[in-house]
Parts: sequence; structure tokens; C-alpha cells
Amino acid sequence: MNSNFGLPRWFFDSNFYITISKYWSFILHYDQNFDAFRPLPIDRYYYSMSLGIQLKL
Repeated sequence: MNSNFGLPRWFFDSNFYITISKYWSFILHYDQNFDAFRPLPIDRYYYSMSLGIQLKL
């Protein structure tokens, strides 16, 4: 083990499905990452959110 072992890491992922009618629904996806020791040269904190509309045939 090295000195980076105790550094905090946080990963959160969620999906919300909201049904409007028999055929239509909304989808919300949220993703959050915090990693104090990243092996790649990217930001320590990352988040994304996307919203979609689904039509069921």
C-alpha cells in the first residue's frame, strides 16, 4: 500500500423513470464521481445529468 490508499472516493449513479401515460415517460439519469487519486489527468470531481423522453410502442 502507498500514501494514496486512504484518499476519498465517491461514486453515485441514479436513474429516475417518470411515467406520464401508457406510452410516454421521462427518464432522468444522474452520475457523480469524486476521486482524490485519479490515474488519468482529468478533474477530481465529475458529474453529468441527462434527460430523455421515451415512447413505448
